Amino acid sequence: MKRNIDVVLGDGIEVGTLRYDLQGRRESAAFEYDAGWLGDPAHFTLGPSLPLQAGPLFHRKSKDGSLFHAAIADTEPAGWARRVIVRDHIKRRRELRREGKEEAQPLNALDYLLAVDDFSRVGALRFRDEDGVFRRAQEEGRRTAPPLIELGALLSASRAVEANKETAADLAYLRGRGTSLGGMRPKCTVIDEDGSLSIGKFPSITDERVVTKGEVLALTLARKAGINAATARIVQSEELPVALIRRFDRQNNDHRLMYVSAATMLGVEVTEPEEHTYTEIVDATLASPDLFFAKELAGEEPPSFAAMKRLYERANDLFGVRPWQMLDETELIATRDSKMGSKGEVYSMHAYRGEEGLRLFRSIAAEDLTDPGEVLASTHCLSVEFVPRKELKRQDRDLLAALSHQPGRGLASPVFRVIRPGFHPWFVNAEEAHAGRVHSLTAALQARPG
Repeated sequence: MKRNIDVVLGDGIEVGTLRYDLQGRRESAAFEYDAGWLGDPAHFTLGPSLPLQAGPLFHRKSKDGSLFHAAIADTEPAGWARRVIVRDHIKRRRELRREGKEEAQPLNALDYLLAVDDFSRVGALRFRDEDGVFRRAQEEGRRTAPPLIELGALLSASRAVEANKETAADLAYLRGRGTSLGGMRPKCTVIDEDGSLSIGKFPSITDERVVTKGEVLALTLARKAGINAATARIVQSEELPVALIRRFDRQNNDHRLMYVSAATMLGVEVTEPEEHTYTEIVDATLASPDLFFAKELAGEEPPSFAAMKRLYERANDLFGVRPWQMLDETELIATRDSKMGSKGEVYSMHAYRGEEGLRLFRSIAAEDLTDPGEVLASTHCLSVEFVPRKELKRQDRDLLAALSHQPGRGLASPVFRVIRPGFHPWFVNAEEAHAGRVHSLTAALQARPG
């Protein structure tokens, strides 16, 4: 089975196509940007793993991860929403079996993605099927996001699901209403009295304390402290405190705002074992798209986006040439550059600075200078090294994401560092990343055989 689903931004801007293929139990998916979106001056990348380029972009599914790219996976049902969808599907399969009808097929990754209600789907991305229908479409004669007055019915149906005592009617009622939000706790989408789309978070039957009040308290304190936190309040329903939280991905009640998760913003898989911190999220949020390494280069001028883009483009070309396969680390190019990696240990190039750099290199080659400490105390050079994704620091991931670089597998990611006399390798500043350094990489390209 092959499907082509339009990916639409907000009220109808086509940004690309999601291509899905199911062969037996084997699933694959790819995203391809629309030519009109690539040519739009206001275009932007949907996420770090979706660089703005023509042609299909494939995503390798990790063991427990999503089949889709992170920015698309952020709109998938998870936790509580997935639980409702699965229970509803099982109930309907059993009903078809009792009626002697052909059973529905097991749910696949695309089924889950398209099971989310279009009206209340998180963020601004929408999915339109081959018939021109935004999925999931509203069912005949029913609202997908009920008014606040129906909160009691939503709470009752949700608690029935949580207690494994739900009926087909409970699941039918929650279908669309409780499938657009992630997280493990029971919740639903509801329209507040002022018409704003909100989240109704219910107490769990396993709660030992009033979690809903605690969440509203935390949001209230955050707002009083000057943090731009969501508006929230407690509403009593069936004598239980329900947290009613304004959705921050909607503006003026219906305008959709683009959303990506923290994991997507950091360029990491949610299934990766590596731990990340809230300070990383803050750094990624505050990072300027025009300057890099500003925090690490306090007191120095950080490099501009344009300068790092020039370095990145030359590094990409250099990786294609692979000078480490042509030159030994003792050989130089006339512009005072060295290559390492002919033995398959390191894939990099160092650009030594001026005559002192050349003298230093000759001293090392003649073994007049052998102590690592003395070498480090004398070295001043710019380096580019190609490393596996797992060796990238957060700052490198931020830079590569801004450059729409897709790490992929193997030694595919360039890392730029400067070695200054007496210091360990560090991030490049504006002067070091200037176009004057780019000529070193350009010379390596021009010096290749043939």
